[in-house]
Formats: sequence, C-alpha cells, structure tokens
Amino acid sequence: MPGSTRSRWTNWCVTESSREPLGAIRTTEKCDTRPVRDGASRLRRWPIGHISQQGPSTSAVILGNGRSNNLSFDGVADAISVRSTQLRLFAGPSIDGQRRLGVGLVKADDIENAIATALEALGKINIVY
Repeated sequence: MPGSTRSRWTNWCVTESSREPLGAIRTTEKCDTRPVRDGASRLRRWPIGHISQQGPSTSAVILGNGRSNNLSFDGVADAISVRSTQLRLFAGPSIDGQRRLGVGLVKADDIENAIATALEALGKINIVY
C-alpha cells in the first residue's frame, strides 16, 4: 500500500476449502490479526503441514550425569553402523548435573525390534567427562 509502513510483526492466514452438497465449494479464511512478538508464540500459530507415517519407530535418550567442560563421545561410529539408526547429538561441550545430550532414532519392522535396536545402538556410546 502506498504510504504505509510494514510492521515487523507477522500475521498468518489459513484457507480451508470444503466441498458442499451439489458440488459447491465453500472457502473459509481464518486470520490471526494479533501481532506475533516472540518465537514461541509464532510457532504455536503456524499451521501444521503434512504428516506421514513411515513405520514403527522409537527414540532413546542419551542422558549425561556429571560435571565437565569438555564432553566427548566414544563409539559414535559403532552406534550409527547399526541398521536404521540415526543420532542427534546436542550442542554444548559442558555439563553440570544431569541433562539430555542427544537421542537415537530407530525405524524397524515392529516396535519391539525398534526398541531393541535403539538400546543396542546407544549401548555402544560412551560419554567421556
């Protein structure tokens, strides 16, 4: 618009279409006109995209407990060599107490095998404090 300034706040709109009887299409637009000021509230207002099921899966946590300013992991190569295993190691080389240091993600034919594979893979990781 001429002469207007763009706000630094973001708004979102979702358009929904549904087929009515006799082939008519009804479109509804839902808009949130409240300003979004922080990242957390912005994420809550985003529409959710397509979600697909890819099979039985599990995640297992890598939990650290201790004190160190120079964390490292042994056995990562062995852990990711286990079939259908992915690792997510979280940033931060220091720990003071207990915190989650990462997760192992496993996809398998059934949930029991996924759990067993995740425990096998994460059993190969050693946290060096």
